[in-house]
Amino acid sequence: MAPGDLILYQQWTSVSDYQHFFGCGRPNGPHGPPNGPHGPPNGPHGPPNGPHGPYALPAPPHKVFGLPSEDRLHVTWALDLDGVVWLAGKAIPGAAGAVRQLREAGERVIFLTNNSGPRVAGHLARLAAAGIEWAPDDIATSSQAAASLIPPGSEVVVIGDEGIYEALGQRGVEVVPARSGAAPAAVVVGRTVELDYDQLATASTAVREGARFIATNSDATFPTGEGLLPGAGALVAFIAAASGREPEVAGKPHEAMAELVRDRFGQVDVMVGDRADTDGLFAKRLGTRFGLVLSGVTRREDLPISPAPDITADDLAALVRAALVRGGGEGS
Repeated sequence: MAPGDLILYQQWTSVSDYQHFFGCGRPNGPHGPPNGPHGPPNGPHGPPNGPHGPYALPAPPHKVFGLPSEDRLHVTWALDLDGVVWLAGKAIPGAAGAVRQLREAGERVIFLTNNSGPRVAGHLARLAAAGIEWAPDDIATSSQAAASLIPPGSEVVVIGDEGIYEALGQRGVEVVPARSGAAPAAVVVGRTVELDYDQLATASTAVREGARFIATNSDATFPTGEGLLPGAGALVAFIAAASGREPEVAGKPHEAMAELVRDRFGQVDVMVGDRADTDGLFAKRLGTRFGLVLSGVTRREDLPISPAPDITADDLAALVRAALVRGGGEGS
């Protein structure tokens, strides 16, 4: 399979096919050579050729299903939310079932979003409404990534919604009003539909006069069921043009989000998203596989794109079927 091929239904016919996609079990892959993390032969995971031994290879999917959890091959899937799980808060058909199928296969599922607007509780409530079970630590947001860039105790101006205020408060950062003469340490900008020209002008002046300019993300558009709306990047561009300065961007695909994900979740094996300029580049930064769905920003007519995805499908349900189908078909 060449990168970027449109795959709607893929059967893994060998161990090596499955390992090649997920990047595990190869001699130099994350599951290591003979003396890698599962050795040595007589160590706690032995024996050499046992299921956890240094010479063992992960089982292909048709051997993964139905085994005790401790014997399964665990893969961490990171899912974008907007355009993958829902559109403007409305669940995309099949998404909940796809998440359930991954978890039943022993995989770990986490959620990464550049949408800085809602509080974490708001994102989790939407997951629950979509029929997806969650734990509070299953999600990371661009607001949290932006907050991680600011020292506790700093004073900042915010152009954005509740999610940014929440993340900054948890970080110990004080939000001050955007007013003439203020000298904040930073201006943090995210998506909001409540726009005030005077606030934008004051924030631009603060940036021009030396305040750090931090963007939660630079997504130019925001996907909805009725089409694309202006995203945080549109507001960021306003302040960049007015101040003459470019922002530090925190969310996908940038390093602040990558550090947040590494610290909170460890290794990610598959990044699933609806756009190459954020999710695809983020997968590349993490050194992981990129699964593209065509249910959000990117459409079939936009293909090919760069970076090229490792697997492409119409939606999350189709992508998960392609990745987890057992040899001989799902029903075998």
